[in-house]
Amino acid sequence: MRLYRSGVLMFALSPLATTVLAQGGAIEGTIRYDGAAPEVKTIAVTKNQEYCGQTLSSKQLMVNDGKVQYAVVHVEGAEGKATTEPVTLLNDKCSFDPPVLVASAKSIVEIGNQDPILHNTHLRMRRRTLANLALPHQGDKIENSRILRRAGIVDVECDTHGWMTAKILVFDHPFYDITDEAGTFHIANVPPGTYTLKLWHELLGELEQSVTVTSGATTSVDFLLPAMETDNDKGNQ
Repeated sequence: MRLYRSGVLMFALSPLATTVLAQGGAIEGTIRYDGAAPEVKTIAVTKNQEYCGQTLSSKQLMVNDGKVQYAVVHVEGAEGKATTEPVTLLNDKCSFDPPVLVASAKSIVEIGNQDPILHNTHLRMRRRTLANLALPHQGDKIENSRILRRAGIVDVECDTHGWMTAKILVFDHPFYDITDEAGTFHIANVPPGTYTLKLWHELLGELEQSVTVTSGATTSVDFLLPAMETDNDKGNQ
């Protein structure tokens, strides 16, 4: 039996109780796209073409072998202390990298410029400016501990290059993840219970499912996102 000191009080915690308190469950799965992979959208470059080129490929909808990257999955209703690990958003090759970022509230965000041109990173939440940061030189970095003060969606734009946009989804708990190139996610240490698992994608919308988490076990939950409507689909209506 372990003894813990709190002020002048001593209390005992058995090994069994310690295990129960520490052990949650995990949720993992794959986000799939319902249809053939869409063509990657081309963005016209209107400034600094000598460096950025004439066009860029959009990263808003990334589908690899039928799996969706940059979809955000989070557990609604689970209680837990949010981690505050720092996150990084880069101005790189005239785009934001990553185009979608997840973070915990009160985390430090580092904004960096990898390009040899001026970028101006403008962050807003519900039209309210959170920060407006000029990064005129390659290698510039700005750390800010106030931007991500509360949960919500932060819209990111470059005031210098209008085509550059990104999203930061901020959570007040640690039970979230963003899908990788294989469309997979993994959320660990979720307290046992039944919750609503929510999915968000910038262009494809939102879905949700009920999920039951068991102590020490992994629950698999997959989502199928509807295919995006094309111009041909609109013409056939």
